[in-house]
Amino acid sequence: MGIGMDLLLLSGIAAVLLVVIPIRFEIDTRLGCYSAGWLFLALGNDRGKGWWLSFLGLRIHRRRAKESPDPSGVSSTGHPSKADRLIGRLASEPGLALRLVSELKRFLIRLSRGLRIARIQGELSFDDPMINGICFGIVRGLQLPRTSLAINFEERNWVLARFQVRPYRTIIPILQLLATLPYRALFALFRDLWGTARAPQPG
Repeated sequence: MGIGMDLLLLSGIAAVLLVVIPIRFEIDTRLGCYSAGWLFLALGNDRGKGWWLSFLGLRIHRRRAKESPDPSGVSSTGHPSKADRLIGRLASEPGLALRLVSELKRFLIRLSRGLRIARIQGELSFDDPMINGICFGIVRGLQLPRTSLAINFEERNWVLARFQVRPYRTIIPILQLLATLPYRALFALFRDLWGTARAPQPG
């Protein structure tokens, strides 16, 4: 009886946390920082510093391995980067790539319905001064809550965005995404990528 009451209490606390405490997201293109956090846990990526994990204010960094740049997309270890292998594999299967983009687009649209914007601030600039002038007029007339956008003529582009979503509002979009993914094709894709990564290189 005591264990059942404890489980019921814990389930109630977890349900309250999922409803009340939102997941926080922040994007800052000026600093190259991207992060997500919930309760006392946060995960992010900083330009030049790599990934970091924070718990109760204690931050642990996973620094990027320093590699000499190579325009061919081959790292200093002699292997193509994971991103280059993935892009090349998807380029060879345009049907799979288009389906993944389509499913991801639907997922983001569903997810955006539960987002609450805390702040959006940014500046945009285009190569064509006429387009800049038209957009300048449009932006000046916009009155959006917690949003501040500007057009500049100095080719500066940046955005600072903070938004939140309550965890329970992500469950249905995630389940819908998981129900529509082409798992057989994805398993084959990652198996081939893993095999390519493990295969010995000539020479």
